[in-house]
Amino acid sequence: MSKENKALPPCPSRRELELFCLQTGLSRAEELRVQRHLAQCGKCRRTCRVLDRCNDLLCKEMQRPVANTALDLAKSLAPKRVRYGLLICTPSPDHNQRAAKAYRTRLVFSANGEAGRCKLRDFDLKKIPQGSLALRLFTDPKDQELLLFLWEPEPSESKPDRLRWSGRRAFISFNQIGAGCMAPADFALLDNQLVFFSKAINKKSKLHRWEILCGR
Repeated sequence: MSKENKALPPCPSRRELELFCLQTGLSRAEELRVQRHLAQCGKCRRTCRVLDRCNDLLCKEMQRPVANTALDLAKSLAPKRVRYGLLICTPSPDHNQRAAKAYRTRLVFSANGEAGRCKLRDFDLKKIPQGSLALRLFTDPKDQELLLFLWEPEPSESKPDRLRWSGRRAFISFNQIGAGCMAPADFALLDNQLVFFSKAINKKSKLHRWEILCGR
């Protein structure tokens, strides 16, 4: 062992390096200690670079909207009574309400999972009318919920994170991948309805990596 390595204090644990890279879970004194150590230890710097790359990749994947193929697979594995469908939400600017943008829904696909016919992946969401949004529907009989998966052509930091159906006061909140839930409803009753998409007030536009990885 070289004199230089002998002079170094003990390396931080793997957990400390992971928390340091995520910028959470360490006291200010612990952060400074790890920071000073990284300035001297090439091995730990390399470990942190690997952790940073892994975290960046995981964050990107966890912020992608759920793919139609993933929902098709989930439906193929689910009980037959589970249904799924697709609503296209077209802008209806005459009905906008303050910060909430109005859309008119159109049910373009509904299936109970029987073999044949269409699947969600048969619909190219990139070809929906300009400015429109898509809502994929998926029933959850076990928890008595209707799962909603939001999709927009060009994701941005200003993307909506909540929805309200016309005539209802309650909001449906979407997480970072655009997933939300509501009470069970007949798909046919969701067709040709006004919905209002908005962004929650005081909600942070950008999350820390640890918040993304923890599903905040």
